Amino acid sequence: MKIILTCGDKINIPEGCKAEIKDGVITIEKKPKFKDGDIFFNNGIIGIYRNGGGDRIFYHCTLMDERLFLGENRPSYFGWDKDARLATVEEKQLLFDKLTEQGLCWNAEEKKVEKIRWRAAPGETYFTINLYVGYAVQNFVDYNEEYDNAFYNSFNYFKNEEDARKAAELVKATLRKFHEDYGSNK
Repeated sequence: MKIILTCGDKINIPEGCKAEIKDGVITIEKKPKFKDGDIFFNNGIIGIYRNGGGDRIFYHCTLMDERLFLGENRPSYFGWDKDARLATVEEKQLLFDKLTEQGLCWNAEEKKVEKIRWRAAPGETYFTINLYVGYAVQNFVDYNEEYDNAFYNSFNYFKNEEDARKAAELVKATLRKFHEDYGSNK
C-alpha cells in the first residue's frame, strides 16, 4: 500500500505498535508483549522482564556477554530489538546456571532475584531453635520430611549451632521488645 504524505501530515501509531524510520521509510511493527517474570531474549541478551514502559525493557536481571546484571545495580532498561522474543529452554537454562554460579536464584512466585539459602543434603545435620524449651538449640538430620521442610520454610533452619544460638537471642530480644512496647499488659 502506498500512502503519499505532505509536509506537516501526522500518522497515528496503533496501540501496541512502534514506528521505525529508516532511509525515509516508516515501518510499523508490533511491540513484543511480555509479562512481569517472563524470560526474554533480546539482541543477544537473556533477561527476566520487569514491568516497565514505553520502548524500554525493564528487567530483574540480565545475562549480557557472559556477565550477570541485576536490575537494581544499574540502569535497568534498554531498547527493544525488533526480534525480541520469549527465551528458549536452553537460553533460560543459561541464565539460571549463571544465577546459581553467583549464589542467586529466581523466585518466580515473588518475582525477585534472591540469594540461595543453604539447605542440608539428605542425611546431613541442621540446627533449629526450640521455643518450647527456652530457646534451646537442637540438631536434626534432614530427610526431606514434612517437619524438615517446615523448619526450612519458616527460616528456623541453620547450618551450624552458633548461627542458631545467635538467631535464638535475636528472637528472644524481639519478643521481649514486642511485649514491652505493644503487649496487652499496657
